[in-house]
Amino acid sequence: MNKIPSMLLDLNQGLKQQFQPMMYALWKLLTSNEVEWLDSFEENEKKYQDYLTSQELDTLLCNLKSLPLTKKEVRQIDVLDKEKLEFQASVELREEINKLWNELHYHISTYKFKYRNNHLSQSELLSELKSNKDLLEREHLWKSYMKMGQEIGPDLIKLVELRNKIAQQNGFSNFYELKLFAQETELMDITTLCEQIRNGLDSHYNKLKNDLDDELCQTFNLKPENIMPWHYSHPTRLIGNPENQFDQQEYSQVNFISNLINWFKNRGLDIDQIIERGDILDNNIKTKADFCLSLDRKDDIRISTHLTNNPESIFTLLHEIGHAVYEKNLDADLPFLLKQPANISLSEAIALLFEKLPLNLIDNSLPINPTSHSIKNRHLLFKTFSTLTIVEFERSLYKNPRQNLNSLWWDLIGDIQGVNRPHDWDHPYWATVSHFTTLPVYYHHYLFGETLASQFEFNLNAEFRQWHSKEALQFLVSKICKPGMSSNWTSLLGEKFELSAAPFINQFK
Repeated sequence: MNKIPSMLLDLNQGLKQQFQPMMYALWKLLTSNEVEWLDSFEENEKKYQDYLTSQELDTLLCNLKSLPLTKKEVRQIDVLDKEKLEFQASVELREEINKLWNELHYHISTYKFKYRNNHLSQSELLSELKSNKDLLEREHLWKSYMKMGQEIGPDLIKLVELRNKIAQQNGFSNFYELKLFAQETELMDITTLCEQIRNGLDSHYNKLKNDLDDELCQTFNLKPENIMPWHYSHPTRLIGNPENQFDQQEYSQVNFISNLINWFKNRGLDIDQIIERGDILDNNIKTKADFCLSLDRKDDIRISTHLTNNPESIFTLLHEIGHAVYEKNLDADLPFLLKQPANISLSEAIALLFEKLPLNLIDNSLPINPTSHSIKNRHLLFKTFSTLTIVEFERSLYKNPRQNLNSLWWDLIGDIQGVNRPHDWDHPYWATVSHFTTLPVYYHHYLFGETLASQFEFNLNAEFRQWHSKEALQFLVSKICKPGMSSNWTSLLGEKFELSAAPFINQFK
């Protein structure tokens, strides 16, 4: 065997051997929340990071870089160099970060909200906030939800400073900049996208926000200036739609899952094993977050969701299946390093696109749209402006974690979302956004994802008449999913798709 392919094969195999046990331990931890799996994950995570930063791997990379390489070989080394960046620090610093991250993650995953004399799960508290009409009780519920932020805020700031320390040791101003570089994402693209959305939709958002506030004034007999965050149906963002409803007497979870598998199979997308290996039904044991993990970057792809008779949980299942479909349809011949989504934004785009699937096509006992087009648009617009707030806050968080973050949070919420600041605001309520802790520098992927999902829908409808036809989905899979990380993600968009907010903005016109 040629020397270079042999060395790269060893490199990929070494990474895979360390990656699989780490991901399996993470899966068991998130679906069981058992301390033994926390210990196992910490141990395997350390082994993986030790290998990434080992002298053995550095020597191998140095030897490879001194040889004449093909474009594909250069790409593998470039991807690995970017993955190594956030771990290139002393063992002591990495272990300090990992220990703090795991403690905070476990705290968030197992957190129970104290309300009256009860300990509520997140879903139980959110359900109570939606239904309770007593204004004092709503305030208590909201503060109960925010209590978690108060508890983890100081340690989260410490974690941010430790992450920044690694970034600065590697020549970056802060960890946010390091992550964007590793993700092959330009800050200017994020800034431009945020500006396009605000310029295109600010007036539309304000009108819908005023309509919602009028509804709250009537419901709670309030003046607009007296509307507080706990008067809305979610503690951290506006909710634009009531609970989606369909005839639950006709709905069967077992039939729906069977129909779902068949629907995808008819479009050449096999999700049998994804459903079989996953943990898709609701329970109070596993983490409250829904997620998709590829345990081996090959066949073992697993999703965890909280599927109930609530239609929102069906959309979440479709979202996670979208991530899994991306992972499953990566080119089987790609080396381990390149056998992953080209960028999280593309994976989010596929996932968000799948959320739009007409449910009646999958199961004819379900309606085409559980809610009207206008209400769904209001919900999406409110979610988008909440995302804009979080993206802007996180960038500032890493720029200066010792600024007055509590005030910054409410400044941004007031400016972007138009939500009034409560009197008792000077607490780290922002820390309730778990992504700041568990998935740093991630939220901009939702913005890119939403705009690209609209782009995919618009262009595929134009070419194939229906974006969810077999031909359209196979085209999307071949162009976006199959290449994996063999190319920069923006180059995969090519001439067919572009990173533009126009289709997303136009759907609200």
